[in-house]
Amino acid sequence: MAELADALDLGSSGISVGVQVPSLAPFIDYNPLVIRVFIYKITIYCIIKKEREKTMNQDIKIETPNQNFKMRVAGIIKKENKILFTKMNNNDFYCLPGGYASLGETTKEALERELLEEIGRPIKVETYQGFIENFFQNNKKQNIHELSFYYEASSQNLPTENFTHTEIDHGFEITQNLFWLDIKSLDNYNIKPQGLIPFLKENKPLSHIIINEKKSQDI
Repeated sequence: MAELADALDLGSSGISVGVQVPSLAPFIDYNPLVIRVFIYKITIYCIIKKEREKTMNQDIKIETPNQNFKMRVAGIIKKENKILFTKMNNNDFYCLPGGYASLGETTKEALERELLEEIGRPIKVETYQGFIENFFQNNKKQNIHELSFYYEASSQNLPTENFTHTEIDHGFEITQNLFWLDIKSLDNYNIKPQGLIPFLKENKPLSHIIINEKKSQDI
């Protein structure tokens, strides 16, 4: 029976998912009814454990026929007079490195994970800078409502020149092309969202910005 418990990862795992793990003690009597009840409890436990683990890794996004919502985190990483941006092979624009937040993690935890995935090195997430509500159409002409949280971040181990990193995202290889762009020249690049540029150039906290096709406003 010990082998069964190990195979099902009972014990400490039960605590982590908030489910009381069934005891193997009733098997001492080998009562058929007790055995059936025990197997039922194990089945329920495994289902709950699997669903909760799946939920913890789920991106925060909503997809509807008319508009999609996503919650994003991004890092502002500076070196001298430059800021690190990423540009994927299939995109014609630059953006700050980051990505989806997942259910069950804070925005800071999400950014630490995303920066490690996209850049391939541990990054220290520091001061919270604010968030942007962004309404736009993506390359597929889908209407997007994006909520992005921004933090300053730093690392002593980043290359001083532009570099690339390949990450595995949901089973797919994605090449991140990372560029150090001069802060004074940000207007010369196709940076998304565009409303972010003045705050980066002036080194101002973002606070709360709303960007849509017609207007941009601070709150």
